[in-house]
Amino acid sequence: MYLAYLNPLHLKPHEMIIEERVRQVEEEIREKGFTFPIVVDGRTGLVIDGHHRREASLRLNLKVPSLIVNYFSEKIKLLRWIRVIKGLNGSETEKILRSLGKGKSSCIVINGEIHYFGEGIDSLKEISLLEYRISELGGKVEKVPEDQFNFDEEIYIIPFVPTLSFHSFYVQS
Repeated sequence: MYLAYLNPLHLKPHEMIIEERVRQVEEEIREKGFTFPIVVDGRTGLVIDGHHRREASLRLNLKVPSLIVNYFSEKIKLLRWIRVIKGLNGSETEKILRSLGKGKSSCIVINGEIHYFGEGIDSLKEISLLEYRISELGGKVEKVPEDQFNFDEEIYIIPFVPTLSFHSFYVQS
């Protein structure tokens, strides 16, 4: 594992980005510089974490500080980020449910009732779209690592995690 400044054009993103968030990150970079590196697999150039920072760097024509890891190392452990949804009422929640695709890879839990959606890795793209729709409706999405999550929340999304998930990880010391 090492730190390097990389050209964002050479990195491979795999998640959708939210335009408003990219603009926020651009402004943060202009004001404070980079506060966290993105995380990149050294063999493939795949962005594991930091898609908005990568996009902002691209737009600002800057190299992006990148933590280069061996994604297949035994020291890398994967966790899911559970999305806790706050600030939505019943009718807004129904709009979200109607927007979900068919499938059984990921699920959204509303007051204990499970609604499945998405197929395989494509469900991660649907989660990005859901997060965007939730913010458009005035809701807020808080990401909580699964090992710290309290299942008493009213509304939350549990993403599908394939064998090679790209959503979050931690490095064992």
